[in-house]
Amino acid sequence: MDGLCVAIAEEGLTLRARGVTTPILVLSGAYADAHARVLAAHLTPVVHSYARGEAFARAAAGRTA
Repeated sequence: MDGLCVAIAEEGLTLRARGVTTPILVLSGAYADAHARVLAAHLTPVVHSYARGEAFARAAAGRTA
């Protein structure tokens, strides 16, 4: 198996918490404050908009605004 896909970030985070190390693609991206948690868990988000991409860039840089 090359990886897994999940519908929402929380599903991917749950899999990571249970020890799954396989690459995980999150189809709906992340919401609210989950951007940093998604990146920290090494999940791969689908970026549906420029604004969502900016939110992930801020999270990667350690900024919230």
